[in-house]
Amino acid sequence: MVTNYSSSYFYNTKYDIDFILEQLRINLTDPIGNNRTDYSKKNMVNFETEDIGGEAAFFGRILRVEFTWRNPQNNVQSLVLKLPTVSRATSFMSGPLKLNDAEAEAKCSANMVYLEFAHMNEISFYRTFKEIRDKLLIPRFYFGFPYVKSDNEGIIAMEDMRPTTVVIQPLPGFKLPYLKSLAIYVARLQHYCAFSGASINQFRKDNEKESICYIQMATHMSKTFVNECRTDLKPFFDKLQHLFTLDNYYNCVFDKPKFGSSAVVCHGDFWSNNILWKKGPNGEPTPEIGSVVDWQTTHLGNYCEDLMRALTLHVSGEERLRITDEILRIYHSTLTELNNGIEPFTFQNVKQAYKAALPSVTLFMGFGVSMYYYMPSVCPDEAMKEELISRYKILLLEVIEEYHL
Repeated sequence: MVTNYSSSYFYNTKYDIDFILEQLRINLTDPIGNNRTDYSKKNMVNFETEDIGGEAAFFGRILRVEFTWRNPQNNVQSLVLKLPTVSRATSFMSGPLKLNDAEAEAKCSANMVYLEFAHMNEISFYRTFKEIRDKLLIPRFYFGFPYVKSDNEGIIAMEDMRPTTVVIQPLPGFKLPYLKSLAIYVARLQHYCAFSGASINQFRKDNEKESICYIQMATHMSKTFVNECRTDLKPFFDKLQHLFTLDNYYNCVFDKPKFGSSAVVCHGDFWSNNILWKKGPNGEPTPEIGSVVDWQTTHLGNYCEDLMRALTLHVSGEERLRITDEILRIYHSTLTELNNGIEPFTFQNVKQAYKAALPSVTLFMGFGVSMYYYMPSVCPDEAMKEELISRYKILLLEVIEEYHL
């Protein structure tokens, strides 16, 4: 849907087009004058906005803003605005959690506290690694302001990657060439962040109270979904839910050396909507990553986590079990190559890290499934719902086997 906002505010925030133009003037004007820009309102003929996030934008609205300039010069022709909000997240959680009005209000308040951290976390990521954004394949960051729950305000403006990239739907998901590209990308992300010279300690996540709250919420949502919607999964879920503990969560999220390596920078929400693929000549996705977005949940932790998140959701269970070793070896060999041919850790370490991350990855998968199952953008029909359940079931069975339950 395309909307012409004229002079109105974006989604009842305090931000209007005058504010956007002012920030573009402040942040994108070349002081030397080599790249002339003109972000004055008199130079703008018109602008249109489109909500490109839809229901998959869990903690915000994602708007694409396209400008028509009288004199384009070197002005950006379009950009993406990220406007944080908890309303959609709270709505998605309220159903599976069976929340009454008071509980929903409490959950909304908790989500606001989390979003204050997550939104600033993303701004920090873009600012910290702006000098190596081409290596990390992240969009250019234009400006951002913190989310403050008392005012319900906050914003990020960034480069619009949509003209040159496309997303792949989570179901049926990624084929092998795309998964190989993801393995290479994750290795590059970890390597370049580690050797960027920037401090990565700011991406520590050591709030034990919030971690426990997440584990309890995700376990409750997964269990409610299994007990009330998919009782066929109950025997498997019941066998392993005791693994959803803080200790196992800390096998994914940590800041001290583990599994033969220092803690690495993890994306934390490595799924299809956040992975943009370069377009081919007919607009089709090529196996070359164009950009990776949405760094709200970036943190230090387990080097296998992001790849495991991508594999468990985006590949059929049978195929995933067959190719996981190959994907992990591509990741490991790429990291070794980037490290001048020296193994940063052994492949046996990789296998240990993979097994240790399984409970936390499974908890996150169940948390996601309890919502994806009801989202038409993810599961448009019954066949897709059954495929999603199959992937989840095979993951549950893998954990049961790996942990001899």
